[in-house]
Amino acid sequence: MAYSIHKAKNAQEIKEREYGIADQMIKFTKFTSCLGIVAINNEGKLIGIHLSVVDENGDAFSPTVVPLVTSLVRSDPRKVVFVGHNYLWEENLPVAYNELKNALQPSDTTDGEDGTYQAVIENGEIIVNRI
Repeated sequence: MAYSIHKAKNAQEIKEREYGIADQMIKFTKFTSCLGIVAINNEGKLIGIHLSVVDENGDAFSPTVVPLVTSLVRSDPRKVVFVGHNYLWEENLPVAYNELKNALQPSDTTDGEDGTYQAVIENGEIIVNRI
């Protein structure tokens, strides 16, 4: 089975390989080696996508997954932020990470520590915090 991403049951608890959409705030479960994509989509809602390096079957995130991620985001690139372990992804999945970065053109990439992150829309901008 290929790497897949499913809709979260709760946008306040977006688990690995899930995405959530909310009006003002999203929250991820704990990041250990993960990458979070946060965007304001074309409908003005906040979307969060929790990407893991590998899925439960050991399939790594690959360039073939990038179109799925971009189709979920549907955003103006100025409203996209990468949060989490960017350096780890860049070192371990360079081709997939660079394709993802080129496709989404994030306005900010924030390297973070292990932990739980949340994002809110404030004055039309994305604000990400480690909580």
